[in-house]
Amino acid sequence: MEIKISRIRQRVGRRGLAGNATRLLALTGLAACTGSQAPIDGVYEVEASIGEMTLPANLELDRVGDNYRGRLTVMMGDPVHFALRSDGWRDDTLEFSTGSPAISMTLTMSGDSLWGVLMLPGGTAVNLAGARLADETVSVQLLRQFDLEAFAPNVVSVLDRGEAFPALSPGGNQIYFSAYDESFASQTTMSAQLINGTWTAPEVSSFSGQFSDRSPTVSPDGTRLLFASTRPRPGEGEARGSYDLWEVTLNANGTWGEPRFLADVNSDASDYQPSLTEEGILYFTSKREEGFGGQDIWVARANGSVENLGPMINSDGDEISAFVAHDESYLIFATSTAHDGHAGNDDLYVSFNRDGQWAAPRNLGLPINSFANEYGAFVSRDGQYLYFTSDRHPPANIYRVAVGELLMDRGR
Repeated sequence: MEIKISRIRQRVGRRGLAGNATRLLALTGLAACTGSQAPIDGVYEVEASIGEMTLPANLELDRVGDNYRGRLTVMMGDPVHFALRSDGWRDDTLEFSTGSPAISMTLTMSGDSLWGVLMLPGGTAVNLAGARLADETVSVQLLRQFDLEAFAPNVVSVLDRGEAFPALSPGGNQIYFSAYDESFASQTTMSAQLINGTWTAPEVSSFSGQFSDRSPTVSPDGTRLLFASTRPRPGEGEARGSYDLWEVTLNANGTWGEPRFLADVNSDASDYQPSLTEEGILYFTSKREEGFGGQDIWVARANGSVENLGPMINSDGDEISAFVAHDESYLIFATSTAHDGHAGNDDLYVSFNRDGQWAAPRNLGLPINSFANEYGAFVSRDGQYLYFTSDRHPPANIYRVAVGELLMDRGR
């Protein structure tokens, strides 16, 4: 998700940072405090200041042992949620890992008061100051969104690394995914194997590790793997500032061949997050100018045509990471556009193919969607499990749920 400061300026009044901070500190008694360790969970009313702008915000912190988890919600016209996770105190300060679209957050607490800084991409600092609301507790609904356990914890999903965009081999015994560090600046395609019911430690895939490679997908028959990369195009020597789609095919000995540039699909914009049908029809995300605005979902067919999926799926916001069923019967994608049932930042939706037309998207609901970002869906070839990415426990991890009736077309 991208925070557009210009949009914020249009939607909120402009008030001085110093004046607002001073007023709030005076109300809470914080100005006279030196700061001390105060392990208090609960709900806080906060003012978030960016330069001369001041935005209302809400902070909910839940204590688990010596650690904290929660969310910060800033009213930027529409509410924007920041998932939070802290591993405890450092002196009198809590340092948080955060979900997109932030980088980090620090909070100092004293009594029922707090102040701190939320860091956004590009070095923008959001100053925070607030006070605990007496008798308010963290919502049960929010706590429920923490209950889903990450897939293969401490092996595939680990706390000190982000994992996203899961994709499985047809037999379900190999998983590919994108791994990244806290900066999110570069990604690596990793893979792990299921042997005797246990997932092996992930390794860098044979075609990855030198450039930023992300969002792998495996074809329904397992013979092709597509991914997005910043590697130089054929005939070029420098890594690119945007992503292109590349393909590797399976050799007779079970290894992946050399990456091939998909010249008929790629554009001057970023093209990424591919998904393939059984017939080789390619769905992907692109920021090319011919779309509806932001990132759109596109389809490349065998006849060479590349088409936008149209306004039923795409909007003037961002639509990303489409997964298409092997028979093209349904499409799962992520968007921050507020369709019915929208829960957080990026949510996962399903749209069904009815006689060649995509139906209105349906939110996949809790516990799949949360206040945080959900994206990068993949359904196992046997149709039993939905794998997806969520940063409800920052950084992002991979999750798995049984499909059940999730992908039944109830509109027929």
